[in-house]
Amino acid sequence: MDDLLVGMITHYRRFSSLIIRSFLTFVVDESNTGLPAESEYITTLFRDATASHLLETLFQHAPDTIISSIWDLYLAGKLGRLAVHPVANFVVTEAIQRLDQERLRAAVEEMKRVIPKCISESHCLRRHLCL
Repeated sequence: MDDLLVGMITHYRRFSSLIIRSFLTFVVDESNTGLPAESEYITTLFRDATASHLLETLFQHAPDTIISSIWDLYLAGKLGRLAVHPVANFVVTEAIQRLDQERLRAAVEEMKRVIPKCISESHCLRRHLCL
């Protein structure tokens, strides 16, 4: 888990909240806001048929602080695309189960816009598989 997150857990144990800002990714934030930048490597894992299983396991077992950080960086504001993706939606499901009350509320609000599409995609997929 620590290798997948590029040392995030090890550094979190050492530096507590500093890890959230500094070591979440190996990409430097060019805007100098102090917030971590997204890693294309981790972003790709959400949509990969094999690696997504690894992310699901990570969401099941990672410490809450790590879950919150990953959610804020990789999932919040992107649920519309990820929830309808045929692979990433499984990772999103695991992540949602670990959210605190505030993030869960925000996720529900964000998902309200895509729920009809999720349902229609689900019906389309079922029809396709039944043919």
